[in-house]
Amino acid sequence: MAAGWTINKAGPPGWALLKIWLALIFPVAAAQAAWEEVYARATQPAGAVLLFKPVTQDTQRLASVLAPFILQSTGTDGTEVTRQRAAFGVPLSGRRGTNPVVYYREGKLPWGGLIHTQMTYLWIYSASSPGEELPVQGVRITLNQQGFPVIWEMLAAPQRRQEVYVAGSVEHAALQQWGGRLAGRRFVVEPAPEAAPSLVMPLVVEDAPVVFGPMIYLERSTRGPHAVICRCMPALATQIVDTVYYDLAAWPADAWKRLRQRREGLEMVKRLEAFERQPPVLQLRLPAPAGTKP
Repeated sequence: MAAGWTINKAGPPGWALLKIWLALIFPVAAAQAAWEEVYARATQPAGAVLLFKPVTQDTQRLASVLAPFILQSTGTDGTEVTRQRAAFGVPLSGRRGTNPVVYYREGKLPWGGLIHTQMTYLWIYSASSPGEELPVQGVRITLNQQGFPVIWEMLAAPQRRQEVYVAGSVEHAALQQWGGRLAGRRFVVEPAPEAAPSLVMPLVVEDAPVVFGPMIYLERSTRGPHAVICRCMPALATQIVDTVYYDLAAWPADAWKRLRQRREGLEMVKRLEAFERQPPVLQLRLPAPAGTKP
């Protein structure tokens, strides 16, 4: 199958069934075709966006320092912008405050014999959203031993795809350790296609000069990832149509119970549990952390 062949474009009658059959018979080839679209997408302009950013940034709180700027692709007409603004950041309590809410929780990742700090951010959308739009989205950020963010895992993507991004320093270290990328992959840290056909790393993120949160671009029709980049990289948005400020809140202890009470709660719980039980980061060909032996 040619590398540039895609499985998502419309075709002649019966094409949809043929695509499903090919994906079942040749899962790796089908995945590689989809990856090419993802690689290309991540460097393309995101167009007009609605920017969600934290109300304040407290330099003494890690959750505040790493809080993401979320850029939702949108149209320029007021109706769509208003709908997207209203759908974002629904609180688990169901009672909206002045601002939307983004939840955070801290975690740990064992990597190369060392324990690395992680910070996960989650935001929920209103139940009235169109069917193809994801009901929940988020990102898990892993820090290196110097406290800089170096790995970003997106919670959700269309077709159950897993998207992970790493800093240039990690990709370079992987190149030094592994010697090159695997066949069918674009980056060294990406695993063998047959081992993880649903996982893809769209691009390498530039290392930040200081510690801050990422720029997360989301697709207009699905809320899936468009790209994750550093604030130090050229912007992908061509226009910011509006800026909305969100509040940060700790992920509550009874979050699972509250989610199950929502209309789309079971789907969200499944996504979140899978994200925690089977972290995409563990499938990467990560190099040994700096200062340790491979």
